[in-house]
Order: sequence, then structure tokens, then C-alpha cells
Amino acid sequence: MTRVTDRDAGGASTRQRARLTIKAGRRARLTLDVTMTRGGIVAVGGLVAAILLSTAVLVGVAGRAGHDQRRMPGV
Repeated sequence: MTRVTDRDAGGASTRQRARLTIKAGRRARLTLDVTMTRGGIVAVGGLVAAILLSTAVLVGVAGRAGHDQRRMPGV
């Protein structure tokens, strides 16, 4: 059985950590803690890239569809 650790061969942490705190007024506060591995960061990057690419395609298709309707007002 292989043991999984949070350290690489050089002793550095393999996890990335981030904390975001948002304050609104004196009483309201929101704190978000996130811990991700390197593979998780790559996966999130891939998902964001896919969303941006699909949005660009949808905008392009919608632009062409609107342009075609202006040419043929009876349709």
C-alpha cells in the first residue's frame, strides 16, 4: 500500500492554500478557505478554459444569426 503525503521529494507542500475575507460594515464578515493540489489547479484551469471557449462560440453563432435575420426581414 502506498502512503500519500502532502510533501514532495524536496519537502515542499504539494497543496496550495488561499484565504479570502470580505467584510461589510461592522457585523457582516465572510471568510473562505480553499486548499487544492496541483492537479486540482490544473483541472480548474481546464474547466475555466472550456467555459471561455464555449462562450466565445455561442457569441459568434448568435452574432451570425442576428446578422442573417437583418438581411431577410420576412423570415
